[in-house]
Amino acid sequence: MSAAPTPPAAYRVWWEEIERCAGLSGDFDRVEWYEVPGSSYSCPAHEGRCDGWWRSPHTIYMAQGRLYDRRLAEHEMLHDLLQRGDHPPVFQACGV
Repeated sequence: MSAAPTPPAAYRVWWEEIERCAGLSGDFDRVEWYEVPGSSYSCPAHEGRCDGWWRSPHTIYMAQGRLYDRRLAEHEMLHDLLQRGDHPPVFQACGV
């Protein structure tokens, strides 16, 4: 796993769009991003595989092979904006 001190530029745009959709605001720059080799990895949150994972308070792990998967990135961003790991209806409403 390696730190990604500068996430892809598209992430900032996606962050703003998921903020608008969810009616929330947060500080994009507070998020610590990590790239995990491969297209999925052993998930520390539950048994099985992950391609993205949010850890409280502001850490997001993205599988390297899925870095540019907008839906996945916005899904993890929404966890950060909500500061919760479950999936309330706003996830479905925003299509993530």
